Amino acid sequence: MTLTVSEIRFRRKARQLTRLKQAADQGENQAFEIDWFDYREIPKPEIVALLRERGWDYRDDDLGEAGWLLHFVPGEDQGANGKADAQRRLQADLHDAEMNPNGGYHLDTSQYGPVSYPEIRGIVRAAGLTVATNTQTATGRTLVLAEPQTTVLTSAYGPFDPKADPPSKDLDWARERQRLWSKQFNRQIGLGFLHGFVGLFALAAALTSDPSDGSGHYIAWAVATVALLLFIRAALKGPDVRRRRWEELGHLLER
Repeated sequence: MTLTVSEIRFRRKARQLTRLKQAADQGENQAFEIDWFDYREIPKPEIVALLRERGWDYRDDDLGEAGWLLHFVPGEDQGANGKADAQRRLQADLHDAEMNPNGGYHLDTSQYGPVSYPEIRGIVRAAGLTVATNTQTATGRTLVLAEPQTTVLTSAYGPFDPKADPPSKDLDWARERQRLWSKQFNRQIGLGFLHGFVGLFALAAALTSDPSDGSGHYIAWAVATVALLLFIRAALKGPDVRRRRWEELGHLLER
């Protein structure tokens, strides 16, 4: 009897679930980790839920050449004592939190399992911090926290590598200027793609049209010429934005 692909994957998943349960029950007291590649038929949320039932809380993961390791720690007591312990741990972590050069502090809410998200928000506010970004994950949320009235940079604003220990006021000003310069640069990139696409499309139409067709042939050439000139303009302005950014911020940033 020939099995379908779905049947093969179903049986494979069933075997992996059995192995995962056995591994979880035999895990050490202090930590437990698995290579997700060994259980690739099981979605990550299902792995996290299954291990939570067996007393393991998800901590983090590490994707490397050797595999995709998922790290778990002994689950906290879900009662009042466990929740209070998680709240105290969160308060201590926030008290010692250090902002990264981009102005944010990354917080994985799954590390404080018994504490609800509204309660986490309250503890964050009590610590004098704000939530800059909130990303839903398979195991909870990843929050980027920041000090009030400061600029937080994301990867969309390009690399930001300040020199060692600049004054915090100068660093926040530099982040704000980085954000504005990056918006200008990204705008030129977007315009370059748009004008380049339109220009090449119009150029192809102009090259394949017949002058005897009338005004359409000359309109295609005109559109191609204008669009390609605008593409060149955007291509030249992009590096100019980078140059002016460095002239303004270079004294605070590493190359």
